[in-house]
Amino acid sequence: MTRSLIVLGLLAQTARADEDPFRHEHAERHEEHLYGEHDACEYELVDPVPTPLLDAGLDDQRAACLRTEIGLSATTHYLADPEARHLGGDAILEIRHVFHRELELGARLRVIDLGKVEGELETEVGPLIVSAAWGRRLAPSARIAVVATAELPYTRDETEIVHSGGELTALVTGALSEHWTLHARLGALAAIADDSKHLGMRAGVDVGWRSTGSRIGLLTGIETQAGFTGGLDTVMLREGLQLHVGQLYRLISGLGIRVTGEDHTNVILVLGAAREL
Repeated sequence: MTRSLIVLGLLAQTARADEDPFRHEHAERHEEHLYGEHDACEYELVDPVPTPLLDAGLDDQRAACLRTEIGLSATTHYLADPEARHLGGDAILEIRHVFHRELELGARLRVIDLGKVEGELETEVGPLIVSAAWGRRLAPSARIAVVATAELPYTRDETEIVHSGGELTALVTGALSEHWTLHARLGALAAIADDSKHLGMRAGVDVGWRSTGSRIGLLTGIETQAGFTGGLDTVMLREGLQLHVGQLYRLISGLGIRVTGEDHTNVILVLGAAREL
């Protein structure tokens, strides 16, 4: 009997010793929760929805988070200036893949571009845009990244005019709380069409919110660009909505409305879908 009590006592002490690491880990997680140290890149639902102003989406907005996914989007632009009115749209297929956790490579192809200028319908295929992003953890709840994109020359079906361009942008994404995320960006843009060369700067801020259950993501923000028109190109208000369908698919919609600026693109509407790979 005495031996049995001794054995039970030893087993109880062993069990308590085994529990201590779990309790310690649970306490650390609870402490992180109290201080709001959430992973800023855990949910794609709060990533910025692109509302690009430039041709072929060269200035797409994005998060500092590196992603492996494929997406298809349709973008509509409405432009009104004193000389003409332009209604256009395009379809873009994009794929991104993360290598070694800190490097993301991507490619974006404009499948078709449709434009209607003064009653005449114009179509175009291309270009192909490639991208590379390097990112890492800035803090327990924040990420930083630098993204570079480039339009490859001679990847449009119209080859009389040689087009090219690129982007270099610094990005920061931070979790404000469990459901709120902040995105900020600052960078340079360039576009070339034969002898016509344009250089501009861009900056923007977006705030994303995720619903409980991670089914709905909402976004609001602002995008500013300057230099392409020789002054302030645009100040654009941005709104976005993302819906999770199943475990891997998302439906995406975005709206950009020009507040002021020399660029007369007044409204940008984006509809799309993405699948995590």
